[in-house]
Amino acid sequence: MQQFRQRWWRIFFPLGLAFLLQCTDTALPPSDQIPLQLEIRTSLLGGTEGFPDTLYAFVLHSNRRLANVRIYWDFGDGTFSIQSQPDTVYHQFTAEGSFTVWVGVYDNRSQNLLGSAARDVNIRRTLPQFSMVRIPAGSFWMGSDLRYEERPVHRVTISRPFWITTTEVTQQQWQQLMGYNPSWFQGDHRPVEQVSWYEVIDFCNRLSLRAGLTPCYRFSGDTILCDFSANGYRLPTEAEWEYACRAGTTGDFANGSLDNPYLQCEDIPLVDSIAWYCGNADFQTHPVGQKAPNPWGLYDMHGNVAEWVWDVADATYYQRSPDTDPTGPLSLKDLPRTIRGGSWSDPIHYLRAPARFFKLPPFRKTFSVGFRLVRNAE
Repeated sequence: MQQFRQRWWRIFFPLGLAFLLQCTDTALPPSDQIPLQLEIRTSLLGGTEGFPDTLYAFVLHSNRRLANVRIYWDFGDGTFSIQSQPDTVYHQFTAEGSFTVWVGVYDNRSQNLLGSAARDVNIRRTLPQFSMVRIPAGSFWMGSDLRYEERPVHRVTISRPFWITTTEVTQQQWQQLMGYNPSWFQGDHRPVEQVSWYEVIDFCNRLSLRAGLTPCYRFSGDTILCDFSANGYRLPTEAEWEYACRAGTTGDFANGSLDNPYLQCEDIPLVDSIAWYCGNADFQTHPVGQKAPNPWGLYDMHGNVAEWVWDVADATYYQRSPDTDPTGPLSLKDLPRTIRGGSWSDPIHYLRAPARFFKLPPFRKTFSVGFRLVRNAE
């Protein structure tokens, strides 16, 4: 019996092994037939942000082993590097600018390009500086009875103190971080405009990285998420914006209320003293901080440029919003965002503290909309 088992083993084991190898060969193609996928990883802040005259590491990651290849690095600033293995390369940018780092993998025998990858990097020397005031935690009456989307008036609590910029972000501050100025009305100290909500989100994350803070925003499929516990820069929520705008007051404006809330471009001293609007702006933006501030030291909360906030636009949100720290409906991509404060081109009733407007989807830009920043107070 033992001899019989040994004979069957010698006969069928080689046949089974051959069959197994044939199946494996069919299921797993040779590595050079697997589509090459490449990725550049780097020690730049967040993978994109860096400073001149600083050495940064760049590493090529591949989904399969690379052999008999030539790896060509182009750093976008006129410098190059060639390697035979995907080891770490180091590079120091000597000038400010936006650069595209590109890497290509070539076959040594055929000289064919097997695959490539690229990464945009932002090299800036100066970190923009912002004047900010600390807003204490507290409660206030949000909304008004004037318009449907402002109803009902409801009590809201802001449970955590936060910092907010005293002025709208200027063109000079945008230029220092992003390297370009998109604004229609040019001037270093005028508010930046012609920026989409998405670009503002990118600005906030880049600024946070450069300041050594934790970015607040990330994309998850079709949803844009904000980590409100992070210490980075972000847009105010609608509730935070109105709370800061009112500064402990309850009227249409921080310095009083209107007898007629439906005024257009009339010359009203109450409004003229604090805001640039269609009655005094001469069809343009103006340098920030020229009008009187509100009681908390914030300028241009009314007029000059309207301001992006975090919240998705929803005219019925006040009817179901939470009483504490409301952040708006689920932040799905491409849904219109709320705009606050009114602009140089708007009539007076658009400038009121509770006024809400749903003009733009987040990818649109206009020369009447800018933004200001907030950050959690530690």
